[in-house]
Amino acid sequence: MIFEYYRIILRLKQTLPPERFYEIRYENLVADPRGAVLGMYKHFGLPVSDQFAAYLDEQTAKARQYKSRHSYALEDWGLSKDEVSAKLAEVFDAYGFEK
Repeated sequence: MIFEYYRIILRLKQTLPPERFYEIRYENLVADPRGAVLGMYKHFGLPVSDQFAAYLDEQTAKARQYKSRHSYALEDWGLSKDEVSAKLAEVFDAYGFEK
C-alpha cells in the first residue's frame, strides 16, 4: 500500500498545476518545522495569525527536544533495499534518491 501511496503522490505532482501542489521534504520538516509549515501557508496564500505563529514556535521548540527511541529497518517489515528501489524506481528517479 505504501508503494502505491508514493506513486500517487508523484503522479499528482506531475499532473497538478504548481499552485495546487506543495511538497515538504521530511528532512526540511524536521530541520525547520515552523519554516516548512509557513512555506506551505505562503504557497497557498493562507493567512497566519499571531496565535498560530506562536503555536508553531512552541511546537518547533518541542520538536527540537524530541529524540526518538525507535529504530526501524526494512528487514523488520519483510523488505529489502533492492525490492524498494525496484518497486519505486520512478519515485527514486524523480527525486534523485540513491538506489
